[in-house]
Amino acid sequence: MTRLIFSLLLFTLTYQATHTFAAIRWCVISDLEMQKCQDMKASFRHNQVGTIDCVRGTSTSDCMSKIHSQLADIVTLDGGDVYIAGSQYNMVPIVAENYGLDFGASYYAVALVRNDSQLSLKDLKGTKSCHTGIGKTAGWNIPVSYLIEQQFMRPQNCNIPLSVGNYFSKSCAPGALSSKYNPYGNNPSNLCALCVGDASGNNKCARDSSERYYGYAGAFRCLQEAAGDVAFVKQSTVFDYDKQNSSYYRLLCKDGTKAMPADYKKCNLAKVPAHAVMVSAKTNKTMRQQLINMLMSAQNIFNQNATFQLFNSSKYQVSGRTGADLIFKDNTKRLDGLGTNSTYVTYLGAEYVAALATIHSCPKPLRICAVSSAENKKCLAMKAAVKKHPVLFPFIECVEGQSSLDCMQKINRNLADVIDLDTSDIFVGGEMYNLKPIMAENYGQGSGVTYYAVAVARKQSSTISLKNMRGAKSCHTGINKTAGWNIPVGLLLSKNIMPRKRSCDVAYNVGSFFEASCAPGALSAEYNPIGDNPSNLCSLCVGDSNGKNKCARNSNERYYNYAGAFRCLAEKAGDVAFIKHLTVNENTNGKNTASWASNLKSDDFELLCEDGSRKPVTQYTQCNLARVPSHAIVTSSLRSSTNQIAYKNLLQRMQGIFGTVGTDKSFKMFSSKDYTSTSGNAGKDLLFKDSTIQLEPLDSAATYKSYLGNNFLGALNATNYCKSSALMTAKISFGIPALLVVLNFLISSLMVRN
Repeated sequence: MTRLIFSLLLFTLTYQATHTFAAIRWCVISDLEMQKCQDMKASFRHNQVGTIDCVRGTSTSDCMSKIHSQLADIVTLDGGDVYIAGSQYNMVPIVAENYGLDFGASYYAVALVRNDSQLSLKDLKGTKSCHTGIGKTAGWNIPVSYLIEQQFMRPQNCNIPLSVGNYFSKSCAPGALSSKYNPYGNNPSNLCALCVGDASGNNKCARDSSERYYGYAGAFRCLQEAAGDVAFVKQSTVFDYDKQNSSYYRLLCKDGTKAMPADYKKCNLAKVPAHAVMVSAKTNKTMRQQLINMLMSAQNIFNQNATFQLFNSSKYQVSGRTGADLIFKDNTKRLDGLGTNSTYVTYLGAEYVAALATIHSCPKPLRICAVSSAENKKCLAMKAAVKKHPVLFPFIECVEGQSSLDCMQKINRNLADVIDLDTSDIFVGGEMYNLKPIMAENYGQGSGVTYYAVAVARKQSSTISLKNMRGAKSCHTGINKTAGWNIPVGLLLSKNIMPRKRSCDVAYNVGSFFEASCAPGALSAEYNPIGDNPSNLCSLCVGDSNGKNKCARNSNERYYNYAGAFRCLAEKAGDVAFIKHLTVNENTNGKNTASWASNLKSDDFELLCEDGSRKPVTQYTQCNLARVPSHAIVTSSLRSSTNQIAYKNLLQRMQGIFGTVGTDKSFKMFSSKDYTSTSGNAGKDLLFKDSTIQLEPLDSAATYKSYLGNNFLGALNATNYCKSSALMTAKISFGIPALLVVLNFLISSLMVRN
């Protein structure tokens, strides 16, 4: 234990020495911004303001992803991107731009036309529009939400870009055809029809300054050059880029009138939050304050008289293009620190969040995350089946992940929407990735949305019992699975049947207790990040039919999950299988026609009870390890309530058509036998458990904690599960912060013992 503590301590000190005091990595989205960032880096260093490095992102969303993945630290974003960064990438604002006068850290979104225009806000349909960028505040979110709220523009098929494309005849909405904002490739091309790209005609409709009609300056230029009829910009845009000719333009007012550009206070679409500097919410408050202090000092040094100016971009050029609004908006007068407790919701305010809710209210296709090739096959079949029924909306999209953890991360990063998880994975998803359950599987037989975790042995192996299984061979559904790992291992530890040779290393204890096992995932990077799990945890595993994917924590491993663990027992690889109470019945007496199961009889197997006795497999209510919540469909708790309701409604309608008593037998939600895995065998428990009778919607207020319940949470966190459940969490997350938590725990434990 002492050696482990000091190894972790050495690792921690090394990590802190190389990371805590490293340069702040500022993410930029264009070559022009990179030029300015390099100058900022040199100026900061020369004036001893701070140390920064410049990271080139391909877009604002790419910068958010880099910060979320700890590849960058800081970025400046507009209000629309602040919302996305906060809600999808767990970021927080620390500093806001202040534009002087009486705006403070805010500005006005306006609709601008030429002075000879006869247009008003209510008759923009069929005109040509200039936007700062898709998803931008003044250029997209505010005008589009206003047009929808006033019912001038009607949402079509819950597709906002399609609605805008059908409303305007042509537009330049930079980024509208990019993969981030057009993930399904169905945004109308006319959203980019007015865009011109760079001086060479490249990068057309890019959501950065390589598109000449991007941003405030670009949208105004689109109007100025008569490409568009209306430009959605901010109140200062005319004065920033064509002050001497400001009388050539008019603002469109909500009452149907027009006004001079100087009358923006009375004639605007909304007053909205200013652009903000954002960091990961994982950045501790001390570091946040240090960053705020750095920027406050910088603005005092790099003013209008300095060689380098924070709020001036005119000196930077690429291919004849002069920079504008690089890193910070050029009309920024000062920066305001927001403190260390600011969130994207408190910063944006209720009015703007409500406007964004209008934009994001229509759910996009439901992206289901599959964890194997077989699951993806079933998902694609389900997608095709859903499209045949007009009442089923939104549509289905399939996202293939490498594992349950990978899918949790994808949902957290808004790359997928839902996945079906067992209770232990629900705990991890809730703790680490902000996931929540929205529907639970009901297996019938009066169990409701619960099931029993059981230990099963072959009847002829009469010597093995729960009290006498040291040195046996064990079959597990997967490492850190509920019925297959957490419940039985926790019980064996709590009863002192399994020795705690290493009090906080469950995998080591299991490997030392059983002679050999198949615990799928036990040697994977996600669950064995430092490579010290015993190899015998995978020695019984067989992989697929080609001998590949051995011990994978998905259906490519033939001994994975309930059916796989039971197969491991049935084929006499193992002596005991930890599964759920329905598994034996599902795979015996002709219920499973696969070659390995076709001749199995349920009477050939028995349950192992806590008191050391055995009972028939039908007596699971009297002989089980625990009754636990069933598997559940989870999504991100950051998804809007509208989206969560849409997901539940779709799944309920789907089971009415494709479920146990569904009307369309061409696809079966709760059957997987038609989808073979790389093992060559019929699928089992793909996407949903095959034993599911129906999905039960959960209350909208449900959280992972309320669903799992105090008994289950207590079992996970109790000292009898492991002296520190934090170690297990750290191994799952394989993140440095988690290891630091574990180190603190171990040190405190050592001090107590000494």
